[in-house]
Amino acid sequence: MGITIIITAYNYGHFLRGAINAAMSQDYPDVEIIVIDDGSTDDTPEIAAEFGGGIRYIRQRNKGLPETRNTGLREARTEWVIFMDADDRLSAEAVSLSVKFLQKSGVATNFVVFGEQIFSDDSYVPVPVDDGVLQCPLRIISLRDVVLRNRFGVCGLARRAAMLELGGFNRLAGGSDDRDMLIKLAQNGPIYFLDAPLRHYRVHSSSMCHNTLKQSTDTDWVLKNAREKFGSLLPASDWAMARAIYFYQVAYSYILSGNLKNATVACLRSIATTPWISSSDSSVLPFLARTRLLLRLAIKLSCFRKN
Repeated sequence: MGITIIITAYNYGHFLRGAINAAMSQDYPDVEIIVIDDGSTDDTPEIAAEFGGGIRYIRQRNKGLPETRNTGLREARTEWVIFMDADDRLSAEAVSLSVKFLQKSGVATNFVVFGEQIFSDDSYVPVPVDDGVLQCPLRIISLRDVVLRNRFGVCGLARRAAMLELGGFNRLAGGSDDRDMLIKLAQNGPIYFLDAPLRHYRVHSSSMCHNTLKQSTDTDWVLKNAREKFGSLLPASDWAMARAIYFYQVAYSYILSGNLKNATVACLRSIATTPWISSSDSSVLPFLARTRLLLRLAIKLSCFRKN
């Protein structure tokens, strides 16, 4: 069972070497590595050239992340692929454990999502993982899970043909193309969560998560598109809750960027959309999280006025 690791890269030459090394360090014997360079203007081509025939390097004119991932889907030579951003890493056991999971569980699926370890350059100590994770109960990720909140991403073992049949990654989804793909996969059949930190997600100053305006715009489009296509598959209350959680996340992002006014507006919009989210849904939004956020904002605004 061959596996292709697809590394998407755009002006991340200073991170790329680590990503390729992580892909090449897999303890699985049949791994193809493709680096898709989305028209980088830094030293990405030179870094990729250091690895010679150990990888396939494909350069295209700049098209954005969704189209870069689609190029990887078209170029892969195997049935199963794993997506990896150039600023991230993979556990050395990622491929072998996900393949064992498929074989041991016997599930029919198009996607096995990896758990993640979040790190920064100053705090990177990989969490060890072994076959013990295969003893955990099977966990299905439902359409409701990914509509309400995206906590997974598309780093996992994916069936290439299924993604292509669903139209690939949608360029209109921008930086939320992973959530759009998860929604399409989840409504098409069961997808599973391998609860082990196999993906190592780097947080840094140029991470897409710090671009509040773009991320909120892209997520808004994904949720509206999902409701238009799959609205009848979930109750109206779930779609409203998804909007409320979206506004909460926007509010939190604005707090991190120091924009307290926009954070307050977004938090109030969240409460107006769905005034009450019960403790039974604490997995997608901590109970009374919005109340605590408003109190935090009130304290910050009060201190700001005093100063």
